[in-house]
Amino acid sequence: MSTTTITGTVDKEAKEGMVSVLNELGLSTSSFLNMLAKQIAREGKLPLTLDINPPYNQELVSRVADMKSGRNILTRELIEIAHED
Repeated sequence: MSTTTITGTVDKEAKEGMVSVLNELGLSTSSFLNMLAKQIAREGKLPLTLDINPPYNQELVSRVADMKSGRNILTRELIEIAHED
């Protein structure tokens, strides 16, 4: 198998987080990048979702609906739910 080098710049905290997870999985960064490259080449797509609209916290949406229907919801409850994700 012939190899090549890929050089890139990544946010320090993102790299540290990634390396931490990879270490727990027993993978090196090179092994992971090799797996990622093979998957992209094989499937012809990125193995992640790019979305400008993040998913909503369904419980928060439900509580807002409750408020609109007249149910008394404490602001503190909404803040706690919003920060769960």
